[in-house]
Amino acid sequence: MGRNSGGIVEALYRAHQRGVSVHVMARPEREVQEANRESLRRLEARLPRLVFMQKMHQKIVIVDRQWSIVGSMNMLSYGQTSSSRIRDVMFTMDGARFAQELLSEELADELGQLRQCPSCGQALTECGLVGSGSDRGWAWVCTVDRGHRLKFPGPGSSSGQRRNDSRRN
Repeated sequence: MGRNSGGIVEALYRAHQRGVSVHVMARPEREVQEANRESLRRLEARLPRLVFMQKMHQKIVIVDRQWSIVGSMNMLSYGQTSSSRIRDVMFTMDGARFAQELLSEELADELGQLRQCPSCGQALTECGLVGSGSDRGWAWVCTVDRGHRLKFPGPGSSSGQRRNDSRRN
């Protein structure tokens, strides 16, 4: 969440109010710069569910499973002086096949599920890569007791099945 996030938070909220299925992934608050935490809290207060992905640094938007935006630009904090400091890129793709591949690669079906901690029953809203070696894979992490975890089921749940895991920040 950046300094220009107010408008997008409100737009997402209005879409949700119209019955649009809005799914947002963000970094957990402890991984967000102090200056951006209030924007994250506003987003969390306005939408019924956010998924917090540990160490995430991706910028992906998919609309109607048809139109995709992918790139490196921090769209919500990009300002007039940003282009003189850093070179970012974004591209758009109009196509259901590309959008579906991206959703599959990013485990969107699992991230869209409402899961509960098998130990304490708490709603699971945070996930990350856990374990090591052949046991390393994506799991939901309980925010009440971080030792409680629920591994992602099925294909794509292990780090070896996602192309970009080794490049994630």
